[in-house]
Amino acid sequence: MTIQFNLPESFVATIGKDMEMTVDVSKVPVNVIWHYVQRELTDDLRDSHASVTRDSFSGDDAKWRAAKMAVAEKKLASLYAGTIRAAKATEPLDPVATEALRLARVFINAKAKDWQKDDATALSNIAGWAQALGMPNTNSEERKAVVAAAIAKRAMRDDVRKDATDNVERAKALREKIAAPVADAAADL
Repeated sequence: MTIQFNLPESFVATIGKDMEMTVDVSKVPVNVIWHYVQRELTDDLRDSHASVTRDSFSGDDAKWRAAKMAVAEKKLASLYAGTIRAAKATEPLDPVATEALRLARVFINAKAKDWQKDDATALSNIAGWAQALGMPNTNSEERKAVVAAAIAKRAMRDDVRKDATDNVERAKALREKIAAPVADAAADL
C-alpha cells in the first residue's frame, strides 16, 4: 500500500534547554521516517493502557487484558479520528493543522451524516472513501475507521491547508484588532 501525504520541509527540534536544531525532513530517508512513525504510534498505544492495573481485576488476567485492549483500541480510534494528545506547555500546537482537521471533520461528517441510520447517500460516500483508501467497509467499526481516515486525508489537502491558513490569519488579525483598543483602554487606568 502506498500512502501519500505532505510533510513540512523542515521543523525545529528542541533537543535540550535552550538548544534547538533545524531538521531538514527532505533529507530523512523513508525507512527512517517509517521507523519513527511505527515506534511513536506503538509507544502511544502502549502508554494508553498503562494505567489499567492488574490489581483492579482481582487476578483475572483475561478481564485485565481485555480492559487494556479496550483502552488501546479507544486510543487507536482517537488517532484515526485525528485526535492528538494534549500538548505539553513547552510544545505549541500547530494552529493551521488544527484548523485543517476541523475543516476536514466538518466536511466529511456532513457527507457521512446519518450513515448509522443506513442513509444511502452517506453509505455511498463512505464506500467511495473506503475504495479510494483501500480500506474495508463491511461493518460499523470499519466505517468509523474509514470516516476517520477520510478526515485525516482531507486535512492534508493543499486547498484545505490553504483555507485553514486563511482562517488562522483572519482570526489572528481579528484578535489583534480587538486587542489594540483593549490595551489603550487599560493604559487609561
